[in-house]
Amino acid sequence: LEQRRVCCGSFGGPIASMRDERQMVVVTGASIKPVVHITTASGVTLGSFLWDDEHGSGVAVALHQQTRGPLVAWGWSSDVQLVIVREGGTVAVRSVSGTLIKEFTMGAAVAAEGVGAAVVGPSGGVVVVTRLMHVWVVDNLADPRPRQLADPPVTADLLPRVRLVVLEPHTTLSGTTEVLLASGGSIWQLDEVSATEHALPPPPATARSSAAGATPLITHMAVSQGGAFLAVLTASGRLTVWAADFSRQLSEFE
Repeated sequence: LEQRRVCCGSFGGPIASMRDERQMVVVTGASIKPVVHITTASGVTLGSFLWDDEHGSGVAVALHQQTRGPLVAWGWSSDVQLVIVREGGTVAVRSVSGTLIKEFTMGAAVAAEGVGAAVVGPSGGVVVVTRLMHVWVVDNLADPRPRQLADPPVTADLLPRVRLVVLEPHTTLSGTTEVLLASGGSIWQLDEVSATEHALPPPPATARSSAAGATPLITHMAVSQGGAFLAVLTASGRLTVWAADFSRQLSEFE
């Protein structure tokens, strides 16, 4: 798996995998393009498709190819559809057998700036962060209408450290999709009008940690199924669980 990119569905759902195009590997066979394989959790083949499989010809395909690019993020929606976000701002939705259901773009602004980070929410919402640190979201796949959220006060050079979590509409006070964006030791909650900072406290002095008082570097975040809790993992190996509104810390592990 170290030479593959893998996307696993929730609760033992389907698994999509393909050769990691970011790595130098020996390729054998008729095509140098990666093939995306979809299997069950037990390894039964459900389908496959060729990466960059074209539908159409001529100028339309050439123009559409400009909004594609490498894979940035992918995920399975709650209705078992594979959602693929690409660097040029294109989002493809495929069935569990690999059949293309629909394809749309996150808009001209995203295509011009390029996608630097992205995440697919549990219900299929898509969030992208452009290379200029502008955040765009599509609330649902049935009616994909990109809308821009408030800009986080994070500089573009910190983009490689950005981590994202989608807050589903039924879990937010606004009733719309919101985003938690982590950079360094701060988490910014973004909606259409504001960016609210939630700064994590520094780790306490312990026998196992020599970084007491240092600003934590957040490496992973995950929100619970109902949206009530948020788990945060830092580079030092410290795992904390918070109430979703950051009113209290519920647990801590090292």
